[in-house]
Amino acid sequence: MPRAKGTLGHGAIVSILIKYLHPSLHIRNKYINPQHNQRLEGCTALRLEERGISGRLQECVIVTHPDFSAEDGLIELYAARRWVKVEREGPEEGFFDVQVGPQVAEDPRPPLPLAVNTQNLDQSVIAELSVTVDIDDDNEPAPENLPTPSDNINASIFEEWGHNGVCYRRITGSFQQNPRLPNIIPVEIPSIWTIFEQFFPVSYIKEVMIPETNVFLDPPVTYGEFCLFLGLWMLMCTTHFDSRRDFWSSAPPDDFSGMRLRLGGYMSGNRFNDLCQCLFLTNHAPPSYKDPFWEVRQFMKAWNDNMSKNFMPGWVNCLDESISKWLGQYTCPGFMCIPRKPWPFGNEYHTICCGISGILYAAELVEGKDEPRDRPPKEFSELGKTVGLLLRLTRSIWHTSQLVILDSGFCVLKGIVELRKKGGFASVLIKKRRHWPKFIPGDDFIAHFEDKEFGEADAIKETLDNVPFHVFCMKVPDYVMQLMSTYGTLERMGMDRMRQFGNGQLTFKYPEVVYNHYQYRDSVDNHNASCMYPIALEKQWKTTRWPLRVFQFFFAVTEQNIWLAYTKIYNQEEVSQQKFRQMFAKALIQNLREWSGKHGQFSR
Repeated sequence: MPRAKGTLGHGAIVSILIKYLHPSLHIRNKYINPQHNQRLEGCTALRLEERGISGRLQECVIVTHPDFSAEDGLIELYAARRWVKVEREGPEEGFFDVQVGPQVAEDPRPPLPLAVNTQNLDQSVIAELSVTVDIDDDNEPAPENLPTPSDNINASIFEEWGHNGVCYRRITGSFQQNPRLPNIIPVEIPSIWTIFEQFFPVSYIKEVMIPETNVFLDPPVTYGEFCLFLGLWMLMCTTHFDSRRDFWSSAPPDDFSGMRLRLGGYMSGNRFNDLCQCLFLTNHAPPSYKDPFWEVRQFMKAWNDNMSKNFMPGWVNCLDESISKWLGQYTCPGFMCIPRKPWPFGNEYHTICCGISGILYAAELVEGKDEPRDRPPKEFSELGKTVGLLLRLTRSIWHTSQLVILDSGFCVLKGIVELRKKGGFASVLIKKRRHWPKFIPGDDFIAHFEDKEFGEADAIKETLDNVPFHVFCMKVPDYVMQLMSTYGTLERMGMDRMRQFGNGQLTFKYPEVVYNHYQYRDSVDNHNASCMYPIALEKQWKTTRWPLRVFQFFFAVTEQNIWLAYTKIYNQEEVSQQKFRQMFAKALIQNLREWSGKHGQFSR
């Protein structure tokens, strides 16, 4: 039988969820990294009072606690009444019988700092947002390209134009290999379930997530039931819905209202909600310093390590950024605004995709202003922020002579040089951001093409740290396209391009480096679009816990990766997102049982 709720009143001993206690300054000083559902117990209730929370007045309980005191006595803390649980009642004459005002549910998602049109952020709005929010507007130069007093901005390391026709990648003996899953027998066409267990960190789920979830869950969840839980979410995300309670409705399915799906035969609604509430991602203890990302670091590393182990990308890759939707600036560590994205608010990830299959196989969360100062520096950070990020994301393709297509945000010459030292090749679009990248005399290159015809291309060679590279340029109507590259030639490739200019028409082909840039530069964007449209899993899987949004992002990426492997690598029939989700959900639900060799039987 559920325990009867105690009556709130003066002198009652109560407990309160720490994340909803105020003033937050006192709470943060005491609890640097509060855990999910952690409560402050032993609080003494004093009175009811209206206080402002999240921009509106709410009925709050004023309490004191012996751990929070000042020179003149105990500090008064407060929280919205809904987050307060009575552990022991006070004297009956002190009961709070009359409410101060109507109970207002606290929105766990604080509003955005400004009411903005998310589809068209102008510069004035971006300037206002930049006071409290990290802005990635693609206009700032990379840190390594910022000029220093010792730089000679007029110096150039380049000499003569021309290309000798030698591609540094081809002379290594590399070829255009296709992507593959090395731990699956090549002659077999694996099931969706098999690909799922390759692309999702199953051992991490069994050894870390499930034991930590079971600390708060009774009866405990098994790996099979956990996969069923994920399968039900997949099934629910095949359609738009207002309330997930409709999936457990006892009413008969109706053609004109509610949901036609009924999931109670697989799992009770209460059990499903319990799993949502108790899901934990880490078994690491909170660090001694403030780190808002500590709950997700272990899971993100496990996902990246698993993909590095179980997926071998093709010969060409694309590195760009992805975004995970979130609304509340104050509940989202690393909250970013990326004006050029269809949905500009949330977490930004730097990600890398296989250009042949489109499979995303490494991701790193952009921490921005919330990056802990006391945390040890990231690997390769001594080489520079951009260079270090490039090396970390490409680790799994070192010494493979594979190619990475980079956008202008990674336009750091030292970056592609360091990657070449690790056995990889890259090309990157050169863009002027307040000034040209270091070592790149962009204005001189433009001057060289002043009298050139539209479609003409040329290259200029130089060496940095004993690593040869070229800058490839092509004349287009409005500007000179420039790419720095450690591979490629001026050989023309691909289909004929026809362009109208003035009264004439020109037919030409792109040079190799330009062709590959246009061919594979959208790999990450295409992956993002397929994840978000027409039905975004993250939008359907509503949550107020930010760590779960990180889990949702990687699970959505995994679903898309399985779809791409199923169709692009194993050449199976290409189906719609909705149809594939039904197939994926079926695979997860029907593989509920695990074989127990010890008992010689199937068990949950």
